[in-house]
Amino acid sequence: MKFTLSERLFRLVLRLYPVQHRDDYGDAMAQHFRDMCREAYDRQGRRGLVKTWIKGVIDTLRNAPVEQWTAIQAGGIMRTKTMVVIVLALIGSGFTGYIDSHASEVQATLMVMLPITFSLGFIQPKRAWLWALIVGLSVPVSYLLVLVSGAHYNNPPPNGFTTLIALVPAFVGTYCGVAFRKILSLTMQPNHS
Repeated sequence: MKFTLSERLFRLVLRLYPVQHRDDYGDAMAQHFRDMCREAYDRQGRRGLVKTWIKGVIDTLRNAPVEQWTAIQAGGIMRTKTMVVIVLALIGSGFTGYIDSHASEVQATLMVMLPITFSLGFIQPKRAWLWALIVGLSVPVSYLLVLVSGAHYNNPPPNGFTTLIALVPAFVGTYCGVAFRKILSLTMQPNHS
């Protein structure tokens, strides 16, 4: 089994690190993750692969903000506003994942996800794709966490890949927030006629 897809997807996760950090260590980190996926799959099959992904994402979510803060202190690119929005997106992601794993209908998840993604897109439209990914991936990640931990999922999907459909409303909500901000800024401009 080839693990190039895992490596490519993990490179997207690595986008949470500052550019300089990715330039210096990104290739080595992606290769290491690919090797870990291969070893875990050889030892435990899909369950090992899922555990490796969860560990890799958690490590990134723990370490990327530290690297971003270091880059900010060194005069790096990412500003404090972006860091605040990343924290808000992670909190919203955790809340969305929790609701999804405990809800019996998809509407509950959407009622939480759409306002969160809309707000994130409105607050900082520049990285709208990132906010949509962070919140949208909360549904499949929560499903995997419940699956690996053996806990009870209130309304499990027929297969795990269907949880990726949560990316669609996440992107729709985020880009609606971006569009609303653009419309609002156009209406607030003074009329020079």
